[in-house]
Amino acid sequence: MFALKKRIPAFYFLLMLVLLTPCPAHAVVKTPAAPPKPSVASKAKTGPKKARKKDTAAWDQRMRGLYVTLTRLLAEVSSDSQFNDPANFKRIEADAKLLSELVHDLSAITRDEKTATGERMLSPDTDPSILLMTSLFSEDTKRAYEALKTGHRDYARVVLRTVTGYCIGCHTRSTPAQATRPQEPETPEIKSLSQIERAEFLASTLQNDAALEEFEKIISDPKIRKERQLAWEKTVRYALAIAVRVKRDPARAIKIVDAVLGAGDAPEFLKEDAELWKASIAAWRAETARTLTSEDALYAETVRLITQARMLQKYPADHAADVLYLRVSATVHDLLRIAPNGRYSADALFLLGLSYEALRDMNLWSLHEMSYEACIRKSPHTETAKNCYSHYEETIYAGYSGSGGVSIPKVVAAKLDELEKLSIPQGTKVQ
Repeated sequence: MFALKKRIPAFYFLLMLVLLTPCPAHAVVKTPAAPPKPSVASKAKTGPKKARKKDTAAWDQRMRGLYVTLTRLLAEVSSDSQFNDPANFKRIEADAKLLSELVHDLSAITRDEKTATGERMLSPDTDPSILLMTSLFSEDTKRAYEALKTGHRDYARVVLRTVTGYCIGCHTRSTPAQATRPQEPETPEIKSLSQIERAEFLASTLQNDAALEEFEKIISDPKIRKERQLAWEKTVRYALAIAVRVKRDPARAIKIVDAVLGAGDAPEFLKEDAELWKASIAAWRAETARTLTSEDALYAETVRLITQARMLQKYPADHAADVLYLRVSATVHDLLRIAPNGRYSADALFLLGLSYEALRDMNLWSLHEMSYEACIRKSPHTETAKNCYSHYEETIYAGYSGSGGVSIPKVVAAKLDELEKLSIPQGTKVQ
């Protein structure tokens, strides 16, 4: 376990004078001399458990159902004529309900709970972050279905058009051997999508090779760059995520960055970030190739990378270190996959929270908060839990103050109180 040292850059003092509100402090990670010894709480959770067989076939069947439903629903919500035709209202609502039920089942499986049909199975993916992603995915699909039922169709449409972000976040955290499958034949529904929607759909359904090719075409398209600036920027980030986290290919990542730098009309701030991404990728290419398979090696590598990232990142919203954070998240996912209840699992969840807090533009808005919460519950009353709570509390306060609020809802305040109590290290005197 390592300590965090807080500091606020000079930039933030200027910003505070303008906004008259405190900004989140920025943390720098100190690299430990050696990987830490597991805490008492961590040791207690690494004992033998009764093994249950992973039901890969049932999981794949549900993923297939999700693919078919998502294909149909994305076509429906992407077309103005289809979505606004009263003749389609019941079908769209039925598809939204089915999507919500399928995602709820996946979320139940990852929580080791019974599905809606009373089945109980073990997820084939041992990475605990999939539980966090499916929980967020389930909340949003349920919210979209409820909005359709109550007549809030425009809001439901916005939510349904963005849920592929959860699929992309999940499928781009995988190791290369697991992270792609052959491209599916294009159905009429897929052909009806725009080029950006089709690329995101391919990434969301684990067709990462085809998705990356589409993303690269979009990045090189001056018309899309000019007319859909925000979507184009998101495309750059998705392409970089596949190249760095899935393909683990610095040469492919350089190609993407060079395309951004070569686009004369690309935003200046993005080109400034791209220059630093290119330097990070060049350093990555110069590293000696290694295969890391042990908990100690993966954890040490994670700490090495995040230390570099935090040194490069000047302030919380700075994206200069995105390539390093993508590498951090990929390494943490590898660690959690081989040792979900291992000696470093709580620390790994903390580092995952730090990386996703920096990568919020990947549309995984609350994943860092859920990672911090999971860290606290994984190893309560430890210094690791205390660090996680400090960051969790900070993001909650920043979220509500940034949205113009003047107070925190009671239910959120109650959760803060619960997690704070769980985070207090053993032996600490409570004031």
